[in-house]
Amino acid sequence: MKPNILKLTEFLKKQSGWVVAIILAFCLFTCNGNHSAEIAERNAENKVLKTQKIDLLKSIKKKNQIVDANKKVIAENNKKISNLELKIVDLDKKSKKQVSKMTSYSIAQWKNYYQDVTGYGDKDISVQDSSSLKITRKPLEKIGNYLVKAQVTEAKYKIAIETNELLKENLQKTTENYEQEKAKNEQLLADAQTNEKINEQIQENLNKNINQLNSDLKKAKRPKLVPILVGVAGGFILNSVLTK
Repeated sequence: MKPNILKLTEFLKKQSGWVVAIILAFCLFTCNGNHSAEIAERNAENKVLKTQKIDLLKSIKKKNQIVDANKKVIAENNKKISNLELKIVDLDKKSKKQVSKMTSYSIAQWKNYYQDVTGYGDKDISVQDSSSLKITRKPLEKIGNYLVKAQVTEAKYKIAIETNELLKENLQKTTENYEQEKAKNEQLLADAQTNEKINEQIQENLNKNINQLNSDLKKAKRPKLVPILVGVAGGFILNSVLTK
């Protein structure tokens, strides 16, 4: 029995809406949203944000290392300054003792003293008869006292120069520490804001990932009634239109 082409064509024409409905329902039934690409992209972004946080911490650590190194230099210099100040006190004591002792020097002792101070021997400094040494005891005491004080002053001056250099270095290090602390505090403030934004972005990404994973999970588990109903409704409408 040969098929009636005319009747078959007429039947398909009348049922074309339902055919389209079945195709539409199948597409809606089988197509599920998948957000794996978006989730992977946000995970990559979170990795970059965490690296930025690590870099910020390293920058702060470097500033702290500079400050700690400067504090160590300052502490060592302060110790040296204290030792130098003790030397000055010791020199003052020795000078006073030496001046007091000189009040009872004999001419021979003065000769030895001047020889020690100047580096000359008996050929240049000697005690002979009164015609060869025309200087009284008082001027000798005055000159001796002056030389002792001059030696102490010279020693103090050298110590003062050394102390001044150490103080200058301390000032430099203190200034550098101030600048480092200032920069660190400014960076900490900026980093706090940056970290807050980074944390907010990371949390937002994580929330989106969780929501989309839950959404994908629900889509995978829920019955496929919705696409079927949509297909049926669409088929009914199309069929009504096409058969008129």
